[in-house]
Amino acid sequence: MTAHSAEVEAILAQLARPVGKWEASGTGSGGWQAGQFVGGNPFQADLSTMRVVKARQVGHRSVHFVTLEGTLPHRGDTRMRFGYMFAIEHDDGGCRIIGEAGGGGDSPIRSRPWVNLAGAHAKDHFWAGGEIERAGADIALVQLRFADGRVVEDDPTHHIALFIINEPVKTPATIVLLDHAERTVAEHEGFPDI
Repeated sequence: MTAHSAEVEAILAQLARPVGKWEASGTGSGGWQAGQFVGGNPFQADLSTMRVVKARQVGHRSVHFVTLEGTLPHRGDTRMRFGYMFAIEHDDGGCRIIGEAGGGGDSPIRSRPWVNLAGAHAKDHFWAGGEIERAGADIALVQLRFADGRVVEDDPTHHIALFIINEPVKTPATIVLLDHAERTVAEHEGFPDI
């Protein structure tokens, strides 16, 4: 058993939920169908393909980047999915997922270094994760700098940055990508003022 077995079990339970009902709301430019899933997952996960690629833990909370394959029932195709799962441990050793974000397919290709973040915050915590687009640059560190002066950072292992804070934060936040000499390679808005 690993130290993260309760978290992995909670992630698997979340992914194993049944598929919700697709409610279409129109067609967007480029032919994409707009809508949402109600009452369940937006895809049928193949749990045998689920892999935790990277995880970060602070206290009793953790954030995980996972990959898996899943079928989109309203489209009838199988795609690689990715997700960020935010878990909280209980005193009894159990764990539950209290937030998730993610998508499917390939991330957008950008011409400059970028981190495509997804996440959330509440009155006593913040979590986020994102795939790093290096665009050929030497990226050694990714920082998230908040309006209140707080700075959190992560290394670019597996081209993923994960952030977790067990305190309130003040947005907006800026993402700063640094090279091995600690020089700023690029920066962009990470989270608007919310």
